[in-house]
Amino acid sequence: MPVLATDLKFYQSLDTDSLGGGINSFVVPTGLNLFYDDVDYDEAVTGSVAYRCLYIKNESATDIYAGAAIYVATRTPSFSTSVELGLGTSGLNGTEQSISAEEIAPVGVTFLPTSEGTPLSLGDLGIGEYYPVWMKRIVAPEAHGASNDYVVLGLTGDGG
Repeated sequence: MPVLATDLKFYQSLDTDSLGGGINSFVVPTGLNLFYDDVDYDEAVTGSVAYRCLYIKNESATDIYAGAAIYVATRTPSFSTSVELGLGTSGLNGTEQSISAEEIAPVGVTFLPTSEGTPLSLGDLGIGEYYPVWMKRIVAPEAHGASNDYVVLGLTGDGG
């Protein structure tokens, strides 16, 4: 039986504001504007970069999620912002590094723009296994306002 979409969960990291650390017991909220804070006026004028860490976990009780990969499925609707992804340095089932502030890049993480055709490979996620992923939100200087500025992450792979 293949891994179902409902078996794959995105979890926050333990550190305040999801700035790294171990896997949390809280699933990343679904909906708009729930993982990153709003871009304030100063950030919109000068531009900013902010980082968040999350974990992808296979909660199937019976199957491996083979060839797992993650990508930005729906890009931000604002032309002034973008999101890139990077694999956590701790790897499969590891405790990811922490950063002290959202604007400090995690050490050793390479961020890339992703798509369904160019996802980041996580490898196989066995039963109960998880992998850390960093998100980098980039706000261009002189950014224009956009309500409900969000991204949707997608996963590819082959369950069972």
